[in-house]
Amino acid sequence: MADVHFHVGLLPLAGLATAPAATTTLSPDWHQVDLSDAPSAALTATYQANAERYLNNMGTAPIPDGGFQDWVYNTDRDELVAYIGTSNHFLTIANPATQPVARTTAVAVPIPNASGAPGSQNIGALFTDNLHNVYAISAQDGIIYQIDHLTGDYLGKSYGAFGCSRGDAVSLPGATPITLASFEAASTSNAVLLDWTTTSEFSAASFEVQRSSTRANWTTIQTQDATVQAAGAAYRITDATPLLGLAYYRLALRYPDGRLAYSLVRAVKSMGTALAVAAGKPISSSLQVFPNPAHGSLAFTLPAGDVSTSVDLVSATGQLARHYAPFTNGSTHSLDIQGLPKGFYLLRVQLAGAVRTARVVLAP
Repeated sequence: MADVHFHVGLLPLAGLATAPAATTTLSPDWHQVDLSDAPSAALTATYQANAERYLNNMGTAPIPDGGFQDWVYNTDRDELVAYIGTSNHFLTIANPATQPVARTTAVAVPIPNASGAPGSQNIGALFTDNLHNVYAISAQDGIIYQIDHLTGDYLGKSYGAFGCSRGDAVSLPGATPITLASFEAASTSNAVLLDWTTTSEFSAASFEVQRSSTRANWTTIQTQDATVQAAGAAYRITDATPLLGLAYYRLALRYPDGRLAYSLVRAVKSMGTALAVAAGKPISSSLQVFPNPAHGSLAFTLPAGDVSTSVDLVSATGQLARHYAPFTNGSTHSLDIQGLPKGFYLLRVQLAGAVRTARVVLAP
């Protein structure tokens, strides 16, 4: 095998009701894929070498599977995507109908292997649905895995894909019991607003709003019952205790039989107060902090009558950066911030009956 090129094309389909006219052209419109992206070129070369080995050994060498097994078309971004299970890569081809360009990235959260640990999988087929979810099916055991349609990251096993269409570089929209029209997340001063709309709800049970700091492990923070209206509905909930820093949100659409489908993932950066919440304690932001941004030193003042039981400085990733001994009330208190990296922090002062917080920026 020599001078190997990679092409993608569009195949015009004639209507099924009548036979195509004699002048109808059904020839595909092929375009050579730009493989100037080094990881994509390496992936193609590896697949070519495996195919050559198989042919040169008269079919006795291992079949070159696990490579470009299947594709799906992402209508949301006009891209073809493929999960390369044997090497845990995600291949994207942008502009497939005009000027196709390949881009290959390593998958940060790969599909687990048979033991449950991250590892190579022989992916035999891909599916997509009306929510732009992508499902990968193991050619070894038939297990369906849901993956992120932008990164290829493993999101979990699927026990029922709704309105799915087979890949093979062709993905036709199928009907879904719930048609999700939009899902958006926006940060406010101390909360995250989550809005979504549906255009139809058939046999729907509920929506679970899930949050994650890593895109790998998800926690349901609220559940909203579906209205089950044929014409759809609009929903809004508030995450009043958002994570500090970058967080990810998605909807889990639950059906009466327990099956789940997932929305697109939305990312939100917040200076939230979730880390400042103490069990059963109200939150107050009436904490004077100066200077802010802080350069080498930081101080705060407690209102008269307040006595702290603990003082913590928490990083934007939610880690305890420094713990301080309690302070008495009514005066200004200095905090040692030497050696802490620059960035956003949350100062959390635990009182006898409440928690007071302040957002702090540590500058170089």
